[in-house]
Amino acid sequence: MNACSGKDENGKRGSIEIMPMDRSGREMCLANGTGNFIFIKLKLPGCFPDAKWVMELPAQIQLAGAVKGRTIDRPECPAVSFETQFFKRDGMDYCRHIGEAGLDGSLIAGLLPDGMKEGKARLYFYFQAGEKRLNERMVEARIFPEVSGKKTPMDFKLWLWRGAPLSCTMGHPGLFDAMLGAYADLGMSAFAGDGNREFISRLHGRGMKYFHLHHCNSPYNVFENELALPDEYWAVDHLGNRLNEATHCYFTGKRIRTLCPARFNRESDKLLGVLLKDDMEALDFGADGALFDLEIEMPPLSVCHCGECLRSFAENAGLDPEGMTSSVVLERHKTAWIKFRAGQIRETMRLIGERLRSRKKNVLYYIVDHSLDCEPGDAGREARWLERTGGSDIRLLDSVADVHGPMWYTDSKRIYSLFELNRPSLKKPLIPMLDIGQYEGARSKPPAFFRMDLLSAASSGAAGAMVYHCTALDGEYAYFIGRARVEIGLLKRYFYEGKRCDDFIRVMGVGNFAGWEDAGYIQFKVHELRGQWLVSLFNFSGTLDAGVRLHFSSLSQGEYILKDPVDPALIQGKGGCWDHESLKKGLDLKIPPMDVRFLLLEPQRQGDAKK
Repeated sequence: MNACSGKDENGKRGSIEIMPMDRSGREMCLANGTGNFIFIKLKLPGCFPDAKWVMELPAQIQLAGAVKGRTIDRPECPAVSFETQFFKRDGMDYCRHIGEAGLDGSLIAGLLPDGMKEGKARLYFYFQAGEKRLNERMVEARIFPEVSGKKTPMDFKLWLWRGAPLSCTMGHPGLFDAMLGAYADLGMSAFAGDGNREFISRLHGRGMKYFHLHHCNSPYNVFENELALPDEYWAVDHLGNRLNEATHCYFTGKRIRTLCPARFNRESDKLLGVLLKDDMEALDFGADGALFDLEIEMPPLSVCHCGECLRSFAENAGLDPEGMTSSVVLERHKTAWIKFRAGQIRETMRLIGERLRSRKKNVLYYIVDHSLDCEPGDAGREARWLERTGGSDIRLLDSVADVHGPMWYTDSKRIYSLFELNRPSLKKPLIPMLDIGQYEGARSKPPAFFRMDLLSAASSGAAGAMVYHCTALDGEYAYFIGRARVEIGLLKRYFYEGKRCDDFIRVMGVGNFAGWEDAGYIQFKVHELRGQWLVSLFNFSGTLDAGVRLHFSSLSQGEYILKDPVDPALIQGKGGCWDHESLKKGLDLKIPPMDVRFLLLEPQRQGDAKK
């Protein structure tokens, strides 16, 4: 078969673009035993109208199916038919999948590797027009092994955010079921997005829960044509402008208007019946919960400055309502105003939860709220943070939400600190949204760091993590998620039943890491449970091995067993048996970049065999 570049009569080329690889600059990664979505943008030369697309894959990689269309905002994309041929390439068994003619657009395909050797595999993509191959591409995919070991049960929750690309495959039952099963095998126990009755039913058939995603970020924001109300229902900004015209654009491109919070709370019975229509319908279809992405679209100091809000603020703050204007509020009472706005938001979210529970008693109310991001006593940072969030912080909503889910789009070192700062202040479960990136751009972090995020979550006592954005969930992420699940399964009783006692040891950087503990790249936690101490050591450097020295200065006299509860082979030296003097002097370890090491220390009991 002849190969050619694929130009039409005007010299324009066709093209095959594969994401996330082509947009992020990273290699394609596939993992055994799990599903991998790939996104292919196809452009056919105009002079080859009957050309077909072709994928040639190693026989151990099953093409579960393909649909035509984009990955965002299309609940169902049409299935693409294809025929399969088996052949030999370079002495290896391959499958050639030939898709329907005339395809020009986007393709979402699901690959299911099984039994592949760890290393590299070659995948081929091209158009076929008669005897000609157009725009042939060879892609070397990195193959990751299936992680062995007992995975953590569902009490550490892994949830998926949004419907792309899974909900797009509803038009292809075979692909949908195969990929849904792969996600379930990966440990995903719930899905948040926009699904219909059939979608919810299929999730339940796999033992997964469904949380309906509310359609607008702030409870006071409504889409342009959603409500016809008199002017007094709409918010007023600090300049006196009535926000009844759709001038502010929601991030999806839809235009929104902003309601007055005071009016909203006072007439919630009337307004919530309309604003929660889709949420109530989803509950009727069997949804297990509702997810509200509480991002305040308008700056908290800007709205609402109508007469009713100004009077309510004055009464709440014990001030004279006469002469209370926007300028007086912003010049003299900014902090009190922010707290007043926070109270409005809390009352609004309480009313929403009350309405949801009136429809379904055991509904799970998940609020994507604003996490604490300042240490206690940091007055300057706290003031800026309160101003930015409108005071709608995670503690304020603890009595309202069933689950807290702050968005943490940041580096893993910062996420570690956020877990440590937020988890102790809450009574309700913490399941934050942790970002892995989107297929249209560079990933936000390497997959090894995402494993560290999950271990940060579990070791801080968080109930789980919401994985965002699942379009980037390729084989490398699946491998590191699998590793984290095994580790959490082994250590969860220390994480969730143990008592934190970080002052039990002192950790110092040595060698090239001397002094780096002050920069936060070396972090550690100690959990004590029934006379055993679990030490978790994190190296947040992306490139450097961390040399650390551990001083166990609080030990009583005697001998101790020291082992790695995850990989016993990593403990060297005295075979795991140490006297207290040696441990007090210090134990030197080296932690690879983007890695976590675990040590378990316990007294040697009479009858224990020395190895």
